[in-house]
Amino acid sequence: MAKFPETRISLILRLAHPEDVAAWQEFVDIYSPVIYGLAVRKGIQPVDAEDLTQETLFGIARAIDRFRPDRDQAKFRTWLSRIVRNLTADYFDGRAKRPMSQSLSDSWLRQAIGDDARCEMDAEFELEARHSLFHFAAQRIRQRVTAVQWEAFEATSVQQRPVEEVAMELNMSIGNLYVTRCRILKLLRTEVEQLTREHSGVGCVFPQETPS
Repeated sequence: MAKFPETRISLILRLAHPEDVAAWQEFVDIYSPVIYGLAVRKGIQPVDAEDLTQETLFGIARAIDRFRPDRDQAKFRTWLSRIVRNLTADYFDGRAKRPMSQSLSDSWLRQAIGDDARCEMDAEFELEARHSLFHFAAQRIRQRVTAVQWEAFEATSVQQRPVEEVAMELNMSIGNLYVTRCRILKLLRTEVEQLTREHSGVGCVFPQETPS
């Protein structure tokens, strides 16, 4: 069984390197559904929610190389939730006709970091991000086990079907099914823990622009 390293470089720090395609793909895979889903639930039309999602990701890509780790600052995911909250507010304040990229100025992004007010959107974003992290982890682990092993795990742990019934259906012994389920649960727990550290363990600061 392959071993995970005890720690991996924070995804947020990896995003500062545009050549790290894997980091950006992971970021987009996890946070695009979160941003889009929250926007739609807040009442934004699907097409506009897609635009909001793309503009949020664009703003991150444009600013990420200037972020500096700072444990005393709000975590990156909190800052990201505030961007979504503020863009959503802009939309309902009647500024939707203005290109969102005009909102994502350096001063606007910096203000989002400095906003200490907690709100409902922060809690909703955090919950959705955790769900998305779990789903992403599950997809990773699914690629590391056989189709039958994953089916056994999903049927008994997710669908809560009787172990005896699933074992007979998949032509597995009950003992083997329990071992398989335990192994996948352990892999999944490890992956979720590591993803959580990578995605939420870094506070950030967006420095003031250097006068020209």
